[in-house]
Amino acid sequence: MNFRHKNQTRLAIFSRRWLCYSLFPLLLCGGFPSFTAAADDALPQLGTAGVQALSIAKERQYGDAFMRMSRASGGIINDPVLTDFINQLGYRLVSNADGVRFPFHFFLVNDPTINAAAFLGGYVKVNSGLFLYAQSESELAAVLAHEISHVTQRHIARSIENAAQNNHLTIAGLLGSVILSIANPAAGIAAMQTSIAASIQGKINFTRQNEEEADRIGMQVLARSGFKPSAMATFFGRLASKYRYTTKPPEILADHPLTANRIADAQARASQYPNKYVAPDLDFQLAKSRIQVRFGTMDAEQALSEFKHQLQTQQYVLRDAALYGEALALFAEKNYQEAQKIIEDLAHRYPENLFFLDTQSDILLAMNQTAQAIKLLNTTRQRLPDNPVVILNLAVAYDQAKQYAKEAQLLDHYLRTHPDQILAWQMLTESYQRQQLDGKALQSQAEYFALRGQYQLAIKRLQSATFQDNNRLDEARIKARIEQFKVAQADLDKLQN
Repeated sequence: MNFRHKNQTRLAIFSRRWLCYSLFPLLLCGGFPSFTAAADDALPQLGTAGVQALSIAKERQYGDAFMRMSRASGGIINDPVLTDFINQLGYRLVSNADGVRFPFHFFLVNDPTINAAAFLGGYVKVNSGLFLYAQSESELAAVLAHEISHVTQRHIARSIENAAQNNHLTIAGLLGSVILSIANPAAGIAAMQTSIAASIQGKINFTRQNEEEADRIGMQVLARSGFKPSAMATFFGRLASKYRYTTKPPEILADHPLTANRIADAQARASQYPNKYVAPDLDFQLAKSRIQVRFGTMDAEQALSEFKHQLQTQQYVLRDAALYGEALALFAEKNYQEAQKIIEDLAHRYPENLFFLDTQSDILLAMNQTAQAIKLLNTTRQRLPDNPVVILNLAVAYDQAKQYAKEAQLLDHYLRTHPDQILAWQMLTESYQRQQLDGKALQSQAEYFALRGQYQLAIKRLQSATFQDNNRLDEARIKARIEQFKVAQADLDKLQN
């Protein structure tokens, strides 16, 4: 689905003022001694105890509130193909982690800086800049494994407790300011300045023991998941070389320099694992090409020139990924025929690849070959009946064909099992509006607002829906949902105070 054109207004710069576990303030604080394999095994499981006030249930509640506010703040990349990729990678790592207490959620944000961060409740964001900087799937997985380990070991919860104690605050007061700053930056910053030190706004100080534990456990997760353990050291080393002689390094690196000790520690730890070859992953390289064209800093003409150069000089990791980047750039330039030639060949050779399927349907719709797009997507739906890439692309195709009833039926069925898919709620609202089904449109729009933490707006939409022609069952459902949103709003207010 072509979100560069269809959802441009949904892509704002994601707020960086959030209290979270940011990768580089934690990965890049060096200075502690290197370790041996014996010392590695002897490290205590620090994160499994010590959290007194912040329960698992409360942590999940804060995580849910954070994600809702993040959706409202803008900048999340609502691209089903990329979202599916980053979640599949994340779930692969989580399935090999110990101490998982709640479901994890991974999402991409349109931010060129090299960073990733985790928050309470297993919410992990990945900046598009980090995705582009990583040279292999193992490197990206190394970053996520480190983040996952901080969550599973509850380092974030423990550090928040310490930050609150050191600043004579309640946890609710500290995190409430952060949640408020996401929803209303001006008010949130004012609240934060009156309640905690300014340094706490952007990061939390983590202990050396936390870092040692996250390094050790993160590398275990990486190895168990079939990735190269050495990728962590490789990533550190390249980052250090890149900024070693920079007069103005990124602020995050200036505050937390990457030392030789840290790289040596990662190398020593990786050497305890068998050396293995991991072939370049096609989907990872395709995702890099997609981000570069649709969410990168180059325009379509520059991107096309870049991928043509890669193909001419053979300066690519995988040729098919470079071809895919060329096809996306051609599509962005509205050269649909040439883009189609490339994509049809790729799709023929990789018939189950969702990156190619997505772009195939985009091209068919751009060329007004709507019936062919619907046929293609329905055929794939027989094999993948619940896949978001297939469902959302098919909904777009139905919409272009003005088959609004089919679009609404498809999305309604999908949302019954995927109620947190905010893009699907927005599409369903628009479909109902086109059918002049005002009551249903108001109800679906209420769910959209609720996923953004905007419960008052959601309640108003449902109250307006009560004035529409509804049967008794619908009336009862609407009234019950209003009461649920009122409770949710009250709970959110408590978290912010």
